[in-house]
Amino acid sequence: MDGDVIKVRPGDYNEPFYFNNRAVTVTSIDPNDPNVVDMTVIDAQVTFDFLEDSNSVLTGFTITGTNTGIKCLGSSPTITKNNIRIYGGYAITGLYGASPTITYNTIITDRRYGIVDCHGIISHNHFYNNNTALMNCDGYISNNTIQNNADGLVTCDGTIVSNVIRDCNTSGLRLCNGNITNNLIEHNGAPSSPAGGALYQCNGNISSNTIIHNVAERSGAGLFECNGTIEDNIISDNRCTDIDDSTHGGGLYKCGGSIMNNSITQNSADYGGGLYMCDGDVVGNTIADNNAVSDGGGLYQCDGNITSNIIINNIAERHGGGLYDCDAPYKPVIA
Repeated sequence: MDGDVIKVRPGDYNEPFYFNNRAVTVTSIDPNDPNVVDMTVIDAQVTFDFLEDSNSVLTGFTITGTNTGIKCLGSSPTITKNNIRIYGGYAITGLYGASPTITYNTIITDRRYGIVDCHGIISHNHFYNNNTALMNCDGYISNNTIQNNADGLVTCDGTIVSNVIRDCNTSGLRLCNGNITNNLIEHNGAPSSPAGGALYQCNGNISSNTIIHNVAERSGAGLFECNGTIEDNIISDNRCTDIDDSTHGGGLYKCGGSIMNNSITQNSADYGGGLYMCDGDVVGNTIADNNAVSDGGGLYQCDGNITSNIIINNIAERHGGGLYDCDAPYKPVIA
């Protein structure tokens, strides 16, 4: 009956499970005990496909298999405190506007897909060893640890806030156009990943993030072609690494929106250690200690208004330690 709590003892359960629109909680005997969760195994797909809402709850299981762990079809259940280990498919996937609440899970798919097409709250989960941790998820994504994936988040257009996104081999965030705020985005990209180690073509508002120690082979180790407002971020020690061809924009590459009140420091590339061809307004930033092997230690060919910035201690081995070939009027505080 609706409202029932169904407790499942430790064991291996191999039959597919359907909620069939039941507003019940299906739980292991103790979802807060990791040993119990590890021993209560569903080796089959769990399906929500009759418009279930948050009162349909799945909690405290290890869910394994080779295809899909949990499927939500036009439903919005609660999925919490599970270990989801899928080898070859999707951990959680949604269709028809599914908006499940997904919290406090550990999600591992052996280089496949973590959560796809789910538009509810996704919070306090751990994502490891996925090809893509989250894809096409447009809800509220907060307080997750997204680590050691090929891609962190791809085409997620909701609010992305207070996550740790690190050690993703291609990009931390790719093609994400919502509000991206207060995240730690570090150690993403790889020397063989061509562009956008931290953020690749993310066009929403990017604010109050710490974007550090990311790499890319050629362009935009920090931010690559991100055209929204970029403000109040720490963008530091991002590096373009190719030793055979020219590299561009260690910190920011061709970011065309307003770039305001950021700390852009210790980034490096051949051209434009800090910023490369960023043509929006560059206002109120600290641009310091960036390095260009060739030209434009701080800024290279940035043609928007460059106003009220502190531009100091940038180095270029050929021309323009502070600024190179920036055609617009600029009024730095210090250059």
